[in-house]
Amino acid sequence: TSEVYAFKSNKISVYKDDLTDGKYENLSSKTVSVPTNNLVYAGLNMRWGGSITSVAWIRRVINIGINRLDISAASFLGQCEPTTMPFKPSFYKLSGQELISTKGDLNRAISILEKNGYDKFTDEGYRTDGVNTLRLSILVCNNNPYKKSVAEALQKSLATLGIKATISVKNKTDYLKALEEGFYEIYIGEIELPADYDLSEFYNAEGQVNYGISEKASVNYENFKKGNLNMTEFVESFNTDVPFAPLFFRKSVMSVNPDVSGITTAEGNVYLSASDWKVKK
Repeated sequence: TSEVYAFKSNKISVYKDDLTDGKYENLSSKTVSVPTNNLVYAGLNMRWGGSITSVAWIRRVINIGINRLDISAASFLGQCEPTTMPFKPSFYKLSGQELISTKGDLNRAISILEKNGYDKFTDEGYRTDGVNTLRLSILVCNNNPYKKSVAEALQKSLATLGIKATISVKNKTDYLKALEEGFYEIYIGEIELPADYDLSEFYNAEGQVNYGISEKASVNYENFKKGNLNMTEFVESFNTDVPFAPLFFRKSVMSVNPDVSGITTAEGNVYLSASDWKVKK
């Protein structure tokens, strides 16, 4: 791009790559990670009865058991901040809340599986109750190769639980069509949340990512917004219903000319410290 050329030719000293095109070019020996409010998540289809994700305890197993630290490390060049809630871990309203570990709780997840009869294994090593094998498909859009890496990392984490996952990569048109039709189990999604972490785009019927979420979960969120549920109650209802599984907030990468110093980043404002930047003479 013209901006990349400008950086390489020293016409500009700072270039930010938000990794949306899935093609990162290392432009400098000096880079800075820039936090964003872009939440990457695994959408879980609660509505379609043909999906195992329509079963609440299976969604809880997935949410509890997956290792978000590993998924984050393997995704978007590791430029990720793992989270188990659709809020930044530093969000002040989460203070004092008991949250699921970002590395997962494999023993607890396996306990739920075995309690529900999935204490046997197929020859491939996947869990079965003797009749049904736990299997699902992960839908991912091909508009960003880094999102496929998210799906692959999630697939690997699900395998540790004994869940067989296949990956279905579709172009944007077919991806959105599959979501609209509703015949899927898990999809890899991303949304830029506002500064107040309003989740209405998930829960409102006309929301841009209102896929597979039940009416009950939407009612719970509306009660939370109205103040009828406090944060502790919302966290509990979210982790009970698990309408989607937050994975991480991804970051952008800022390439900096090595001769420039004093650069720091802050939430939502890359150039907040611009008045402190210095260039070697």
